[in-house]
Amino acid sequence: MMAPMRARRIEIPTMEIKKGEPVQLDELKSALQKVFISEMIPVVKNQMKDQIIFGSIYDFVAWYEPLTAKFSDEQNRAFSSLVQTRNAINVGCNCTRNIREVKANEFFKIFWERNFNTDLPEVVRQVADVKKVVFGNFLTWPYTQKNP
Repeated sequence: MMAPMRARRIEIPTMEIKKGEPVQLDELKSALQKVFISEMIPVVKNQMKDQIIFGSIYDFVAWYEPLTAKFSDEQNRAFSSLVQTRNAINVGCNCTRNIREVKANEFFKIFWERNFNTDLPEVVRQVADVKKVVFGNFLTWPYTQKNP
């Protein structure tokens, strides 16, 4: 459990601004630099999070798209079907968009059920740097069976 964070007071330097005159970029940059340099917080590597939840195809694709370089070509080919399916939701008549969205999320479920025994759930867990991945309300990786 983390200790509660204490608030700190940040002193912001003031600038003299004459009425009607624009602030010079160098002056503004200098004033802001003083604030940010004096208040820099050391970057600490994030600890592994417990889980990541992909509640829908939207959540997964939004997470996946900026990370494509972390996956193999074969994995990217598989995930591209999810991207294409998500993109197809907004194509066509708006009157049938809801139906396309339902079908896309059904495909998301079928995709993960069929790929459960492949390397895909594990590689998603590793790239996300979490202990557990939850896909919708239908699948958790790694799978843990409860004793009766």
